Amino acid sequence: MPLIHVENSNPQCSWGIWEIKESSQELIQALSPRSSEAFYLNDIEHEAKKCESTAARLVIKKLLELQHEEYMGILKGTNGKPYLADGAYRISLSHTENYAVGIIHTSKEVGIDIERVQGKLLKIAKRILSKEEQIEVDNNLEKITVYWSAKETLYKIHSKGQLFFSSDLLISPFRLAQRGELQSFLRINGRLNEHTLHYYQFNKDYYICFGQAN
Repeated sequence: MPLIHVENSNPQCSWGIWEIKESSQELIQALSPRSSEAFYLNDIEHEAKKCESTAARLVIKKLLELQHEEYMGILKGTNGKPYLADGAYRISLSHTENYAVGIIHTSKEVGIDIERVQGKLLKIAKRILSKEEQIEVDNNLEKITVYWSAKETLYKIHSKGQLFFSSDLLISPFRLAQRGELQSFLRINGRLNEHTLHYYQFNKDYYICFGQAN
């Protein structure tokens, strides 16, 4: 199954969605990874996780091909942040049950996250949301999902250690819609840095959030 959705958020940045219907063997064959990446993927024992991880890389590969760029493989830094082996673009990827997403930018750090709306998020809401955010969501599961995805995205953009989701990654109140913008703030050394993130409701039960560094 190819990419089912591609968007250019600006001339330097594009993102896409892959619906996972293939086996891991089929996905790895389509990716045609170099030896180190193939070893990493084949070392994943769980079939579903192997499919998701490979599909996310395929999103990046296809986005690069649309820019007439060759996919040279994805590596991970010491902080776990993925990066292209040739450093041609900044990237981020995410995956969940049935879907994988990825984003590329010519020069700025980016983040993307996909989350499925599910009840277990209610159990962690107090841990990831500030007191003000908890009041704002009022146990609305879809809003909690957007908050969670947005904070994951903001974290991925910066990949700073020792960040607390409830106090260092903050999202301003918003009116829930099928898609929209989010005013977000990252606290570093006591200072709040503002970012604009975007969210997108997909296939009713999924939310995707993405953004880039200022």
